[in-house]
Amino acid sequence: MKKKNKIFLGLATVLPIFYICFFFIFIFCNLIFPLQIGVMLEDSPPVWLLSILILHLIMILWMIGLLIIYINNVYKNKNIQEDKKLIIELSEA
Repeated sequence: MKKKNKIFLGLATVLPIFYICFFFIFIFCNLIFPLQIGVMLEDSPPVWLLSILILHLIMILWMIGLLIIYINNVYKNKNIQEDKKLIIELSEA
């Protein structure tokens, strides 16, 4: 793997950690200081809630993509013995 790809993969791996911190802080702060941003219809959820749910769904798909990349990397890695590849794959999932 090229150095540029390794750096990108490292940043892509750290992104979910930052996101989950942002998510918990955002939800916690919203419970303490409720947001009254945007136009509210009578039966619709707030815009911020829909936004954070869409962002959450994108991050879940991002992490599934990372899992696929890491499993693919394990199978292509020649330094890992064949019998240990299954163990590593199961420990990642």
